[in-house]
Amino acid sequence: MNTKAILTLVTLISGIICFLLSAFIGTDMKPNGIIIEPYSFLVPISLFFLLISLISGSLLGYLTLKDKTRK
Repeated sequence: MNTKAILTLVTLISGIICFLLSAFIGTDMKPNGIIIEPYSFLVPISLFFLLISLISGSLLGYLTLKDKTRK
């Protein structure tokens, strides 16, 4: 396994872990209706990690297929 595939897997797993953590931590609601999210940064970070893994996985697949068809 090369380093590009490892980068893709690490970012994918990191994104999934961030989503799971944000789901398990949960939110609180004050009586006046304001939602309190203690770790609100987890959702944008998880989306960023998933986007990076999607882009790197697509590039890795494209380059692998390009190399195989060239031979």
